Amino acid sequence: MKRVVGIVVCVFACAMVATAGGDAMADLGFRVGYQGFQEGEGSFMGGAYLRLPWRSVVMTEGAIMYHSHDEDGVEYELIPIQLSAMVFVLRRDLDFSPYLLAGVGAYIARQIDEEDESDSDFDFGWHLGLGLDYKLSDRVFVEGDFRYIWLDLDFDDQTVSEKLSDFNTWNASVGIGFRL
Repeated sequence: MKRVVGIVVCVFACAMVATAGGDAMADLGFRVGYQGFQEGEGSFMGGAYLRLPWRSVVMTEGAIMYHSHDEDGVEYELIPIQLSAMVFVLRRDLDFSPYLLAGVGAYIARQIDEEDESDSDFDFGWHLGLGLDYKLSDRVFVEGDFRYIWLDLDFDDQTVSEKLSDFNTWNASVGIGFRL
């Protein structure tokens, strides 16, 4: 786990240095949302993200979120660390800027039962989604997105279209971002 976090931090640090001299601006933001599951109840979550420009309509985003919920006396916690490629359908500097996204994530899950015994799990998964940025000023915007997340990467004799309909979770979020 420490290696994954270290790699993500190094990638973003290198990308920030690479874009520091250009006209493109990185985005830093905070989001809240709701995570739903195919089985069981969903829960609210919160976290932060950093977006780095790669091309005029392409950005990379690193996000870390946290949520927990209690179900039948067992507390569940999930920390998704996601790395996404975002393609803005139009230009990023418009008042309304819709985008598509795809990426991978590391998902740290922990459950704590009534006797305070805990069990942890670590999964990799991938996600697809779409979103919209709405510019409030040259440096501030609000954003919202929706993501389908697949944690089970084993196709088990399924076709791609069957697998796409068999997502494990989804999340919808809104946030505020700042252009650096």
